[in-house]
Amino acid sequence: MESGGLYYLNICSGEEVTTSIPSTSSVNPSICGELRMQMVYTSTLPNITSQTMDFSFAQGVFMGAQVISPTNATGIDQTITFVNTPYYDADNSLSFTAGDLAGYPVEFVLTVYPVTIVDLGADATICDGGMYTLNAGMFDAYMWSTGETTATIDVIMAGMYSVEVTDGNGCMGMDEFELFVNPLPIVDLGADVAICEGGMYTLDAGMFDAYLWSTGETTMMIDVTVAGTYSVEVTDANGCVGMDEFVLTVNPLPVVDLGADMAICEGNVYTLHGGMFASFLWSTG
Repeated sequence: MESGGLYYLNICSGEEVTTSIPSTSSVNPSICGELRMQMVYTSTLPNITSQTMDFSFAQGVFMGAQVISPTNATGIDQTITFVNTPYYDADNSLSFTAGDLAGYPVEFVLTVYPVTIVDLGADATICDGGMYTLNAGMFDAYMWSTGETTATIDVIMAGMYSVEVTDGNGCMGMDEFELFVNPLPIVDLGADVAICEGGMYTLDAGMFDAYLWSTGETTMMIDVTVAGTYSVEVTDANGCVGMDEFVLTVNPLPVVDLGADMAICEGNVYTLHGGMFASFLWSTG
């Protein structure tokens, strides 16, 4: 940089860069006047103001390197152009004027790429057994906290997820996302039951926000009389769904035949036979 010239550098938003100024060897030491430095920089970044500064070598001002870390949130490339011109202040005006003898200017063009923004969206909640797809958007490379390297990943486990993306400029961006998983509601219709023909059984699904029975009913309880398999889907306050099944068996009524009505003479006995069953209760007690 001591002999002048034009230099370029591209950086990502927020990266640090070190700039320096030409040394005294870039001007002729035989010329009289105080050795000074004019630095003019112009910026297209809205948060960095363009300005001109004049420095004195004799006073030891601004002799070292300068570290800057410009941030570009505009969405497009922005530039900061530095032009450093050493000169002898021949007319002692303490500024760069037409009567001064300038050395070789050094122009340094710094291109600041826009900040890389990746947005995984708001944190989300799913039901146990469900799945959520995270989409990092269109970039050149991806590195998820899961080790995956695709633009999208499917997650099922509760926890924090993060992705680091790299765009076409080689700049990187990162975002985090938290997934919550709600348990499924537990519904229990009880053990399977057998009833007698003509009987009825009440199924109770318990307290939930919504119900859908295999019969099409939407109440908490239903009465069933027909043999078969019954099921219910319940929905809790989180929108999660649980299910249970129940089998109803309907046994036929026993057929008992005491025979035709009979007439006997007073003093005789007639025996009634109820047949082969588990228990009996006659009208006589």
